[in-house]
Amino acid sequence: MPYRLKVPNPVVVAALALSLSKALIAQTDARAHADAIYRMAFDFLFFNELYAEMGDDLPQRPDLFVIRDTSAEFLNNSILPDMQATLVPVLRFMFPAVHPELAERFATGIALKTRPDLPELRVRVLWLSNAQADSIFQEGGPDGRGWERFRARYPGAVGVTEVSPVVFSSDFDQAMVYLGTQSDYVDGGGYVFLFEQRDSVWRLIALQSIWVS
Repeated sequence: MPYRLKVPNPVVVAALALSLSKALIAQTDARAHADAIYRMAFDFLFFNELYAEMGDDLPQRPDLFVIRDTSAEFLNNSILPDMQATLVPVLRFMFPAVHPELAERFATGIALKTRPDLPELRVRVLWLSNAQADSIFQEGGPDGRGWERFRARYPGAVGVTEVSPVVFSSDFDQAMVYLGTQSDYVDGGGYVFLFEQRDSVWRLIALQSIWVS
């Protein structure tokens, strides 16, 4: 029997080529994409104009961000001890639209606790190391005055903020980032944002609270 060459569907080939081209172009400018996503996440939590209509419970708008130089201390150490194994099913449940491989990439990336490469934000940023945090909250024992010392050292800060690196899906159509803030011993929360790129514009499509104190 003669061998018959199976010709690929030209529509499928064109779509695949377009997808690969878009991913390659996007990845060459990943920093600019990540910067845009960081700014949207920070603006949404701290500078959202809708807060003006929420009365006295609106979050304090900071004059300063004090950001931990590892990305997920609150989440990693206190909330989800086995980060990757626990977080992947949680993300897939909370975000039905998330690409499964993005959930896995995000859980792996956040567990590394790497320092995020942030763009310039609306207000000044100071980095807080683990040693500095220990000197504020644990020096001399847990005397209950850690947040008093923090506010004296960092006036104008809303609290201790932590943020993960932005993680992209392999096709560069989706991205996730984690942002959390602790303002007192029982006043904090952490959020995961899911963004999607549509018509070359990143849009927030889902936001979930992942811990609260």
